[in-house]
Amino acid sequence: MGLLVPRGCWLDVHTEGRIQNIEHCPEYADDMMDKLIMMVQGSDNADIAINEIMKFNKLRRSTFNTAKEYITEYQNQYHVLVRFKIAPHPFHALARLLEQLEEEIPKVQFIIEDISNVEPKKITLDKMEQYCKKLQNAVLL
Repeated sequence: MGLLVPRGCWLDVHTEGRIQNIEHCPEYADDMMDKLIMMVQGSDNADIAINEIMKFNKLRRSTFNTAKEYITEYQNQYHVLVRFKIAPHPFHALARLLEQLEEEIPKVQFIIEDISNVEPKKITLDKMEQYCKKLQNAVLL
């Protein structure tokens, strides 16, 4: 079964050929995206992953104009690490985010109280996303 490349997408001939030769076409878009990333990045995977980790670790609220911009970029960079399967646990990532926003957004204290009753391993990526959405909504108030 061949892979259809969406209209408007551009792939170099070499990558397109490698895609067409995939033995088993992934069933889900995320799986396909992971395969494409591995093909395009090739042996530079470790270097790119290290750079993405460093970008994530350098994110600070003080470098953004608004808390909303910071939260959005933090989520985006976290998802990059998720794609590489090297993201810190969602509880850890959420704790770092809350620490940066603690003095600026009163809602942070309520979230800290909320998660203090939860086992850290039970904070999932979805739960982290819900808390990020709550923070962004609190910024808008």
